[in-house]
Amino acid sequence: MRPRYPNEIESVRQARRSIGLIRQRLLKPAPEALEACAPHLQNAIESIGWLQHRLGAGEAQPAAWRRNLELEISGFRRELSQVTALMRGASGFYNGLARLLNPAEDLSTGYARNGSVSSRLRPTLRLEA
Repeated sequence: MRPRYPNEIESVRQARRSIGLIRQRLLKPAPEALEACAPHLQNAIESIGWLQHRLGAGEAQPAAWRRNLELEISGFRRELSQVTALMRGASGFYNGLARLLNPAEDLSTGYARNGSVSSRLRPTLRLEA
């Protein structure tokens, strides 16, 4: 009978490979790259979900196996934090770009999005004596 524990470690390794692919794509965060990350992210989620299920079974495992698993999970967490930072950066960039391309109307200037100038409700310069 083959031992079961290599499957758990391989599950984390598979999740790390998926996160690694996401990290590579996010180095150039074009919208297409962000969309292409979804299947890899789903794969990582499924791998970690399977691992959580297996660990929840409560089977006793050798100490060496547990240490290897801890190392793999530690690497996974580190790579996931890098991907999270890249995703936040890409999100902030595209959020800013969207604001530049579709600005809200600024009533203080009197200009509308279509380029027309509206009459001001109040004077822009007020002199007091």
